[in-house]
Amino acid sequence: MLELEVMPERALASSQWELVLGMPLSQVLEVLQLHSGAVQTALLTYSDQKPFEQDLSVDLNQDGVRLYFDPRSQRLKLIEVYDVTKVKMKYWFFCSSEITPTVDLINDCFGPTHPGEMDKGHNYYLLHFRGILFAFPLWTAQSGYPSPELGELLEADSYGSLVLSRLCLFSGNITDPAEARFNTISLSSS
Repeated sequence: MLELEVMPERALASSQWELVLGMPLSQVLEVLQLHSGAVQTALLTYSDQKPFEQDLSVDLNQDGVRLYFDPRSQRLKLIEVYDVTKVKMKYWFFCSSEITPTVDLINDCFGPTHPGEMDKGHNYYLLHFRGILFAFPLWTAQSGYPSPELGELLEADSYGSLVLSRLCLFSGNITDPAEARFNTISLSSS
């Protein structure tokens, strides 16, 4: 299991290497190759039909991490941890193996200045800060099934205990969390 430090708006790093936003694809592949003992699989995908319109991606599928690259510059523009159970992440104290990353914990750690928002299309509660987006699947405390309405979730006062399932690192800020996927990430797929 990889141990990775989360650096919003900058990088995802282990004790031996860093994947830095803006890094060229060739350099990322070199880093992954040099550390093939830690990173076991890297799957490069690109579009044959629209190579300059659709992002390139490198999926570290055994580690639950996907890297998105601009199709023209081939620079790393987005880092997605799509399966937080496959990596041990750290940012101050959140997401160590002893601590469950909940909405309350993320709020305590990052000090929110605004409430989260619901992505109704994918049934996620989204918290975003400069350079980072957290996605929590919506579940009602009573049923254990996805909740279709944020109001129901807030009335049950259970949103604070929602558990993180995905996070994205990027440069800058976002105005609409549902658009933070930059038309490349599908929150509905794992």
